[in-house]
Amino acid sequence: MDHTKHSILSSLQDKEDDVDELKYSAEDFDSLTVADLYDIEIAMQDFLNDINFENSKDNKVRFDEDTYDFNINGKRRGMFGKGTRAVMHAIFTICFAEFLSRKGNPFIGFVVLDSPLVTHFDKDRGGSLSDVNSVSLSDSFYHALIKRDYNFQIVILENKGPTFQIKINDANKIHNLNKNGSSGFYPV
Repeated sequence: MDHTKHSILSSLQDKEDDVDELKYSAEDFDSLTVADLYDIEIAMQDFLNDINFENSKDNKVRFDEDTYDFNINGKRRGMFGKGTRAVMHAIFTICFAEFLSRKGNPFIGFVVLDSPLVTHFDKDRGGSLSDVNSVSLSDSFYHALIKRDYNFQIVILENKGPTFQIKINDANKIHNLNKNGSSGFYPV
């Protein structure tokens, strides 16, 4: 390992040690109000409508205080398949980050989503488990992200990207780690 990488890793380890020494209690953090949750529900509804979730442009999202989870179109999130739950979790993460940044609350300034679309497939198209990552949903998801103007960065690590060409500019960057037969962050 060269000296630069070693010093970076050492610096990160020192910061990790500093964080480990901090002690917090629940009272140290702001709580979300009913109005805050409503804002997040509306943002999630808009995102679900943009991706035409369940072939609908009239999706409803409600936070259930008993289960501390969201109901989508009257159905508990946990009742959906794992692929759909992953998509919903990604949407919540983005909407929550947007809420935090818009309100000026503490926020790291970026979101990292690890494979939010890979396990989802579109049953209406006759998909099967071998057809993971439906084109319609993943493309709709990417289109919805691109059309929005976020003031934070969203990093998506995904096995399969959109089927359409994304205009590369200051707001949209793509780094393909599967070039030349290699895959992943670390060379084999």
